[in-house]
Amino acid sequence: MNTDLPIVVSWFGDSDIVAFNKYRLFKRLPLTKQGSELNGRRSLSACDEKYGHNGPVRTLTDEIKASTIYILGSYEYKDELSYIKKWVERGTDANVITVPTEVKDPTSYDEVKEALFYFHDKYWKEKDAERYIFNITPGTPAMAAVTLYIANTYFIGSKTYQTINPDHVKKNERPYREVNLPFRLPSVFFAKKKVDGSSSTADSKLLEKARYYARFHGVNILISGRTGVGKSELAKQLHYECGGRDDNFVTVNCAEISCGDLNTLRAELFGVKSRFDDLNFNDTRHLNILKTLNNISYNEQGCFEKALNGTLFLDEIGDIPLSYQGVLLRALQERSITKLGDNKPIDIKSVRIIAATNKDLVKEVEEGRFREDLFYRLSMCQIRLPQLTEIIQNEPDRFNEILNSILLKIKQNGDNQLNELSITKSAVRFIKSYEWPGNVRQLHHVLMLSALNANFEQRKEITTDDLNAQLLDAGVPQVFSETIGNKEIPSNIEDWLNERKDYFMKKLYDEYHGNIAEIAKRSGMSYQKVQYFYKNFKH
Repeated sequence: MNTDLPIVVSWFGDSDIVAFNKYRLFKRLPLTKQGSELNGRRSLSACDEKYGHNGPVRTLTDEIKASTIYILGSYEYKDELSYIKKWVERGTDANVITVPTEVKDPTSYDEVKEALFYFHDKYWKEKDAERYIFNITPGTPAMAAVTLYIANTYFIGSKTYQTINPDHVKKNERPYREVNLPFRLPSVFFAKKKVDGSSSTADSKLLEKARYYARFHGVNILISGRTGVGKSELAKQLHYECGGRDDNFVTVNCAEISCGDLNTLRAELFGVKSRFDDLNFNDTRHLNILKTLNNISYNEQGCFEKALNGTLFLDEIGDIPLSYQGVLLRALQERSITKLGDNKPIDIKSVRIIAATNKDLVKEVEEGRFREDLFYRLSMCQIRLPQLTEIIQNEPDRFNEILNSILLKIKQNGDNQLNELSITKSAVRFIKSYEWPGNVRQLHHVLMLSALNANFEQRKEITTDDLNAQLLDAGVPQVFSETIGNKEIPSNIEDWLNERKDYFMKKLYDEYHGNIAEIAKRSGMSYQKVQYFYKNFKH
């Protein structure tokens, strides 16, 4: 099979069924089921094959010399695919493959979209992207519109063609033409799996940059940031928005795979040859490999190979020992790998590399713990995720977006039990004044447990006490007893002080059962001030 020839993808529609069944009448063959139904609506007349008049599919496939032709059929055509295959084969030497789909309503944009996603997962090969031609003429308007759009936004690199009605083909003109849209949008608009944007601290500007570079597999992305800012969540978001699947997003914990020897690392990353019958056992290198593999659990496929046409996420990249870094560098430079015990290279150009670290790799390079050439190879696109406290201080709108998104997700996961739950203003002030060393991840966990506690106590509000209790239960030192250092000055000191006053006054009220005189004596405040405070106090 010629691997340079085009690959044609087309739906099969009523116009093709009509042409196909007219030919069957000409050959005195019975009409197909769909042909009979169409004949009942409009009488079909016998007609021999005629160039340009064999339906939209064959108008293109009879003309273009292709290596493979994929024919997509809606659910109603499932029993006729064998006939359709033979009909298309009459005009081509290409390998014709019929693809049954679950499209029961050919006018449904969503069903057509899902069918094309299925085709992408099973048959699309990114390395051959420029060879794919999508015929947008056959089928319903929904099939034409969705195929045109997705081919240009999801099957990046492919072409779209339309066939021309034979009555309108000019002299010396081919019966088809390429359709060029005035735009080419990224596949984020048809992402198959949505990832919650509140899981990371990335704002719209950072996401726009990351999404753009993530479309190019040759550009490696380095995400840096403290624990809990959402580095792995951002990596998954970029993967899915670029058309990735669950089974080709592969996470490598660099700290874990670096615990063994160098062959263990190679086995995890590059895989292991399944058979060793042809190895030269007098070769010391091969004997060392076998000795290593006897002591580890391994898969024939390594992490790079599992991530083909997807994403390899190198988490905690800064924890790979210096002596091991050369192995990874070589794979990134050559964009190919070789399995342990094998000599056949595997191309990894379709693997998107995203690395993450909570270390300052520039400092690691300066101090000789990280290779400079590996750093530059990994950091072609650098994304730094800010801490939650930076967002609280500098981007209040973004903080409110993150907070509301977390609360919405908690409600959605609460089986309708948390629908009416809200958060008090004092609790929001508390969140803004706390340092959140665990960033978004810690905030989400504390809010989730606080929500459950409020619901358990049959309350409809998350209060400051809920938040503080969860932090204390988690072993966090008392929030209000910490000394505020220079790096911990709150963004709004007045709110911070009011929050602490609310906390202590509420605690005194509970301790002294609302006795104003005792509270005044204990707090050092006048009786009138204490009375005024509780009169206006709101959770």
